Amino acid sequence: MKKVFNLGVGNTIKMNRKFGMLIKEKYGLTFFPRIVDVVGLVDLDKTDINLVIKLTKENGKVCRCCGATLKTPMSQLTSIGPVCSKHLGVKFPTTQNQVESFRQEIENKIESLGEFEIKIPKSQIDKWEGDASMLVNVVV
Repeated sequence: MKKVFNLGVGNTIKMNRKFGMLIKEKYGLTFFPRIVDVVGLVDLDKTDINLVIKLTKENGKVCRCCGATLKTPMSQLTSIGPVCSKHLGVKFPTTQNQVESFRQEIENKIESLGEFEIKIPKSQIDKWEGDASMLVNVVV
């Protein structure tokens, strides 16, 4: 088994759509993840980063699955759009009273999906949020 180096919770990667589709196909997902949290680093070389990731739990102004800008108030409250919610198999809320239980159901779904080990060509990363120097200083 490969050794996984912990980069810490909170480092988030937004990948381009094409690479999200590759992850979807590789793992048989019903959606293409674009915004993921780093769980650990397996390997790093000149061209690739081999990471352990999972779907982000962060709330923001973009969909936590596909990265699309959230336009409706309900989508902004839940940090996921109705299409991605459907792909995850979680019924999108229609009232504010349903938001908290919806969020909990999404959290449970993310946990059930678990972690993925993926090799990401550095050229496929649109944006890195977090301490990039942690990647540079890791000796593998």
